[in-house]
Amino acid sequence: MSISISCSKRRGLSEEMDVVADTGDEMMKWFGRAAVLLFFCCMAAMGAVRGEAAALTGSVFYQAVPDGETLPAEEDWKPDEDLSAPVQSGGRWLWLSIPIADKFPDENTLFFSTEGQAVRIWMDGALIYSDGVMGPVRPFGHGYRWHRVVLPAFNGTSRLLVQLYADHPYELGRLGDFSLASEETQMMRVFTEDIPYAASLPVCVLMIAVMSMYYFNQLAWKRLNIHLILLLLVLIVWMVSLSQVRQLLLDWPVFWRELSLFLLFLIPVTADMVLYEIVELDLKRRILQVVGAYSVLTALALLAEMLMLDGFHYGQKLLYLLLLPGQAVVLDCLLVSIGRGNVYARFAMLPMVGVSALALFDGLNQTLHLFPWQTRLLPLGVYTFISFVVCMLRAQLLRERRMQEQEVALTYKIAQAVEWSEIDALTGCRNRAAFDTFLREAARRGNERTFSLIMMDIDHFKDVNDTYGHDMGDKVLIRFAELVRGHLDHRFRFFRWGGEEFILYCPDRDLHQAVQLAEDLCRKIGRAEILPARPVTVSMGVAFWHGADDPWTALFRRADEALYRAKRAGRNRVAAEGGSPE
Repeated sequence: MSISISCSKRRGLSEEMDVVADTGDEMMKWFGRAAVLLFFCCMAAMGAVRGEAAALTGSVFYQAVPDGETLPAEEDWKPDEDLSAPVQSGGRWLWLSIPIADKFPDENTLFFSTEGQAVRIWMDGALIYSDGVMGPVRPFGHGYRWHRVVLPAFNGTSRLLVQLYADHPYELGRLGDFSLASEETQMMRVFTEDIPYAASLPVCVLMIAVMSMYYFNQLAWKRLNIHLILLLLVLIVWMVSLSQVRQLLLDWPVFWRELSLFLLFLIPVTADMVLYEIVELDLKRRILQVVGAYSVLTALALLAEMLMLDGFHYGQKLLYLLLLPGQAVVLDCLLVSIGRGNVYARFAMLPMVGVSALALFDGLNQTLHLFPWQTRLLPLGVYTFISFVVCMLRAQLLRERRMQEQEVALTYKIAQAVEWSEIDALTGCRNRAAFDTFLREAARRGNERTFSLIMMDIDHFKDVNDTYGHDMGDKVLIRFAELVRGHLDHRFRFFRWGGEEFILYCPDRDLHQAVQLAEDLCRKIGRAEILPARPVTVSMGVAFWHGADDPWTALFRRADEALYRAKRAGRNRVAAEGGSPE
């Protein structure tokens, strides 16, 4: 058999963004070329499958009738030059007469698609195929679907009689992708129509996964990520609703048609909201006005569709008319933002131009039937998003890394400030407030380690101030503290309690070891030339911590009492808790 058809037809970003911008420019060029190459590959693949269709043995004729009960009259047939275009009869019922011949027996499978139409096919007086109700279906009509009809065997020539009912006169008689070929070729046609969707869906899913993981770990630009994820989700559902394969899984032609038309209105809304998040504050209002216009049109189309006024059909035409001026306004905003140094706007330029161009191309093809396929090429626009997403994530990672570095530096400064607040400015020892905190913590640790305290008091320090002046007294305190610290390692903690009184924390020292250390310090200080005019001596009291049941206040009191005994015994000596001065 063979058959043929004769037809005639923001603000600028941080310094790190310069590196990101250079990377983004290269990626945008690379992905732009890849998207163009994929576009032409898809067109070539769809064209190659269609080239396998067989040829007609004669002309196709049509005849409009007033209702489904009226049979076609032999003398009223008119030539139908293009089956992919609707018949302008003003009615809803139509008959087609299609001649066929048995030149190629293997090519016995008829394939075509309908939108908003019910169809019946007769061959040699016998009904061989029927789909849909031959009459009104409320509220949304018959939807979009493709048909695959295996013709019965016959000899010589025959004729197909096709009866059509259309929900609307502008859909009547339009049979898309009408061809007769082998069953394998026709099934391949189903999958070939889905090439743009199959090539774009994994990319969308991958980008959503990346953006979702980043969304929960980032510090900024959450709204931008949400809008981008929403746009990708809309594109995914829209592509599924348009795909041919979905009819093999869920044969809901009305649902998929209504869903695809509704989502078509949402695509420019969600896409421009991504750009809204990118540009500067004074440009946001202009983009929001464009988004508002799209949203109003979407709401009106949906309302008209619910009232059975075919709102999506007429609204779609208005949408394509609105896209050109609307996206021109958005493009102008992006150019202004790029001129201000907004790198995000530069990244968004390629997706914005690519998606807008493909959307306008699809609109022209759907309206003017420039090409025989029904597939939309807009899904290929997701490839232009890859460079935008990658560069956006890199820019945000650089920004957040810089913020984390600033946070670490700030934390260090705070810790340093806290430490400085605990340091005695004159001697460099830790001060009384630091001692209170430290000793509480040391006692709280329980039996983790033993320790002792040595309380020191410089003898006759008031006489030093009165005789030599406070400046010399300060020098004595400084030299005394340096001398004690020079005798200790990093495990010890030296505090200035106040005035000429100091406290030494001695870790892992029992009472006897702490007394030995105190005596060594007492002798060393007595021999040192801290004050050239006279020797400087010190009295010390030693107390040992007896464990978790020994409050730090009791420990401190025992050390203070021991110091008092050492001073009463004549100074320049060491006294231990519970004992006599040595």
